[in-house]
Amino acid sequence: MPKISIIIPVYNRAKVLRNTLDAIAVQTFNDWECLLVDDLSTDNSWEILTEYVKKDKRFVALKNERQKGACGARNTGIKHARGEYFQFFDSDDKMYQTMLESLIGEFEDGIDVVTCWTNVVDVDTNEPVKFFENISEGNIHDALMTGKTYVDT
Repeated sequence: MPKISIIIPVYNRAKVLRNTLDAIAVQTFNDWECLLVDDLSTDNSWEILTEYVKKDKRFVALKNERQKGACGARNTGIKHARGEYFQFFDSDDKMYQTMLESLIGEFEDGIDVVTCWTNVVDVDTNEPVKFFENISEGNIHDALMTGKTYVDT
């Protein structure tokens, strides 16, 4: 049983998918599975997913029987997940190489929910387009609702 189940909904993301999956494959923390849930893509996303499954047994490709949207695809991933912890991720995101190792360290210190900061970058230029202040104490709900901080899936 893997320690972390990474759950990624996928819909027509062939252009960016390899960058996302390559960054996951080289994580310094290796005890993970990555559930890739295709939501009936019409591009070649499914072919890319199966390519990664063949290269690395930690990747698992699933396909919804009907289109469910990102949340429904995440639910499909949850139903098949075997990990002790879940890491929701998007198909156009890119992990720093030590992300999982850093997050799992926080859980092992007794924290119940862990998130991390996010850079929002332009997909073509890789330049930052939005910065969010990381607010981790006080009234986090108000900061989220007013756009002062951000928590990515």
